Amino acid sequence: MTLEGHIVDIRKGLKDGIFGDEDDVCEFIVKRLLQALGWNIYNRQVFIREYSVNSGRVDFALFHPPSAPKILVEVKRVGKINAGAEEQLFSYAYHNGVPVLILTDGKEWHFFYGTGEGSYDERRVRIINLEEMDNGESAELLQRYLKYESVCTGEAREAIVTDHHAVVRQQRIANALPKAWTALVEEADELLRDVVAEKVKELCGDEPAAHQVLDFLKSLESRQASGSTITQTQRAPSSGSGVTASGSGRLQLTRLEVTMNGETIAERNGTDTFVKVLERLGLDHVYNLGVSWVTISQPSQKHRIVGKYYIITLGSTKTLKRRLEKAASGLEVQLTVKTVSK
Repeated sequence: MTLEGHIVDIRKGLKDGIFGDEDDVCEFIVKRLLQALGWNIYNRQVFIREYSVNSGRVDFALFHPPSAPKILVEVKRVGKINAGAEEQLFSYAYHNGVPVLILTDGKEWHFFYGTGEGSYDERRVRIINLEEMDNGESAELLQRYLKYESVCTGEAREAIVTDHHAVVRQQRIANALPKAWTALVEEADELLRDVVAEKVKELCGDEPAAHQVLDFLKSLESRQASGSTITQTQRAPSSGSGVTASGSGRLQLTRLEVTMNGETIAERNGTDTFVKVLERLGLDHVYNLGVSWVTISQPSQKHRIVGKYYIITLGSTKTLKRRLEKAASGLEVQLTVKTVSK
């Protein structure tokens, strides 16, 4: 029978509830799958049941070479995996430097990089759920991490390490995303404001005022902090401005202020200042630097047309600031660029 065939049969048994206790899981699921993955469960040089670790015992230890375990497997009753079980498994492995740890109740198989850094969750590489996942996918992943031949060659450990690095990278990104959003909202990023305003206009035909967009973004930030639903502040018209801003919590837009040859260039918004300074530097000269944001071909991004040149203006105030500083450096022109509140 193939590995996938064993999984199909075990899956049926799980559905029928025939695996009553931890011993059933050990004998009729774990040992069965390990044997199908090439482990000789009758050779104590590679396979030991009830392996003594420090002051306790782990259900299975898998060896190659025979001198030290490469994998520890802790087994629980179906549905009984919990944080305490993880702590128990890691306590077994702590003093032995075992690279691969498995916690399973027969249905779920939790694979950990035992010698990796971080919390238990951060060292969890994969959860294989035999009931919910496709049988072929389950077989492929079990072979990736647990096939005897792959353990012997080191490929299984390499797969664990590679996938652990991917988990850590995704966790870093997940942690950084809300911080990035907070920074964009707090800095009143001009690109973010423009993108939202343009999408509103596309949907309803009317372009929102800048403060409307900013207040909406602020409400998103408030909801993230408090978990409350979004409510938008109603504003009453006032003479001369059409709509009045109120409340000390309002975000402020930023713009650019450039000092060049003793002259200060500070237009109404960062985009206007950006374009004007590029004109002062000389668009021919800037284009010859080979920058990607001054081109003679019409770009798909938001842009301004000045003579024969297309100037890409899509970008935050900080991005436009960096572009001006790069152009000035390339042309050996002295200028100072500041980001200031409107």
